[in-house]
Amino acid sequence: MARKNDGACANPKQIRTDVDCRAARPKFDNGAWSPAKISDVTGGGLYLFVTPDKSKPGNAASKLWRTGYRFHGRQKTYSIGPYGNGRDGTFSLADARRERDKEWVRGHNGHAGNGQADRLAARGMREARISPAAELA
Repeated sequence: MARKNDGACANPKQIRTDVDCRAARPKFDNGAWSPAKISDVTGGGLYLFVTPDKSKPGNAASKLWRTGYRFHGRQKTYSIGPYGNGRDGTFSLADARRERDKEWVRGHNGHAGNGQADRLAARGMREARISPAAELA
C-alpha cells in the first residue's frame, strides 16, 4: 500500500519500493496536468519520469526511467527505459538501479572520476601531441 503524502494526490515524493512506482502519477499544477520527476531514494540521479495521458486526465501515459548526470560541467540525461515488471523489455526498480550503476561505471571507466587527474592527463596528452621534440624524433 502506498504511503500517504501531504498533498491532495497520492503521488509519492520519492521512489522507495515498487509500490511507489505503481502509484506514481503526473502532477497537477495551475489547472493542468504536467510531467512529474520522482527521484529514487538511493540517489545517483535516478528518477521516474511520469507523463500525463491526454485522453484520461490524472492517469500516466508513460513511466520512463532516466538518470541525470554531469559531463564537462553540463547537465545530461540518460534514458534507461520504460517502467514495468522487468520482463518484455521493461525495467523494474531493481533493474533500473543496476542499469544506473552499470552506466556510472562505464562512464567513469572504473575509477572514481577524479576531475583534476582527468584534466592533467588530458593536458599531458595534448602537450605530447604538439611538442616540438616529438616532431624532431
